[in-house]
Amino acid sequence: MLSGVLRSPIAIAVNIGIMRAFTAMRRFISDHAGLVHRVGALELNQRETDKRIDKVFDDQYKGLAVTYSDDFHDRFLIIDNVELHGLGSSVNCLGRRVTSCTTRDAKEVAKPLAMLP
Repeated sequence: MLSGVLRSPIAIAVNIGIMRAFTAMRRFISDHAGLVHRVGALELNQRETDKRIDKVFDDQYKGLAVTYSDDFHDRFLIIDNVELHGLGSSVNCLGRRVTSCTTRDAKEVAKPLAMLP
């Protein structure tokens, strides 16, 4: 350990502090083993739920084709070349930040589609 290499009082004090910290962590883990187990079970349950959601999404949107373009400043979601939705932020921020989703008039779909490669 540190005090074995450096024999100064500071090195010895730091070494004792490190040992106390590890002892406190070990005591915390042993005192809260039930909580650690419950968190682990929650994480496993969440993974299984994520897999089920992915399967439902994949089954529902089998033919979904995603096209990316840097031509738009705003973000648009075009569904089946018929529906146009304007998004106030990127899709990956939905649920985490304030955003908006506006359904646009069907006649407006042609303009953004014409801009795609």
